[in-house]
Amino acid sequence: MNITRTPLFATLLRSTAALCAGLGLLAQTVTYSGVGGRHEQSRYFIQRNVPLATTGSVNVPASGSNRRIFVRFLTGSSSDEVSGFDINMKFGILGEVVPAWIYTADAQDRPGSPVLTGSIGIGINMHQCRASFPTTYTVQPNRLYFMAFQLPAGENVVFGTASGSATNVTWFVTPNGPAQQASLQYGVHRGGFSPSISLQQPRIGQTYNVGLTGASLHQPAVVWFQLINPGAPQQLYPFGASGSFLYLDLHNMLLGAVVPGAPNRQRNVTFLMPHAPNLVGLPLHFQWQVGTDDTGIPAGWVTSNLASCTIL
Repeated sequence: MNITRTPLFATLLRSTAALCAGLGLLAQTVTYSGVGGRHEQSRYFIQRNVPLATTGSVNVPASGSNRRIFVRFLTGSSSDEVSGFDINMKFGILGEVVPAWIYTADAQDRPGSPVLTGSIGIGINMHQCRASFPTTYTVQPNRLYFMAFQLPAGENVVFGTASGSATNVTWFVTPNGPAQQASLQYGVHRGGFSPSISLQQPRIGQTYNVGLTGASLHQPAVVWFQLINPGAPQQLYPFGASGSFLYLDLHNMLLGAVVPGAPNRQRNVTFLMPHAPNLVGLPLHFQWQVGTDDTGIPAGWVTSNLASCTIL
């Protein structure tokens, strides 16, 4: 007997749903994805072959899935809060936003375990591609660690290399692959702030808040939204916002509000959801655009992560 079709079970299910609704216990639908573009970092506190000119390249050919590229670096004489990295490189086929990591090194100086997870945008033109992480990780002095990123199936990556007084860098394709060396060009960053969005569950006929942490002091912020599900994230390096990503669709973004600057790193705006029953069940997505006076970000702004929900 299929218990889900019995009258008693159906009656109990309806009664339970009604009780939960009456008590305000309906499941919340807010989810968060992506990562904010980190700003006000101390960039390149660990670096190799920067600012040497790019004179050559190393190609990692296209292959199967589940490949990660690992680039090894050595920390300095003090503990530091690693918060991101740049690597001079490009994809050969299609620009994409892919997962990025910081890894520890194991006893054989190979990739060990991931300690930071974020994102990196890699385009089809050679440039310093910046990985952003929502948090930092304190690396120990004089230790080996790895910068890492996902290499999609069928995609190849080309590293820019330097010559002359360049220093060789050890890197791997997959943790168990052979160690390789080339004069790769990279910089590891520390500190800074990652804009992070918060969203109160929107319900028809009620107000709800969209918050932000990690903003710049005395800088305005803009919150955008859209009512359809977004596609793949886009890197914003071409617009001067290295390490930031657009999670909304450019042609479907709607202006929510402009929030003036404040002497703290929080911003907040309150919206009213119209009492329109036809809105119930629609997807709703929000992202902040945050002003910054970080001279290393020519655009003068960074973005937050994405908040998504279903209107109740």
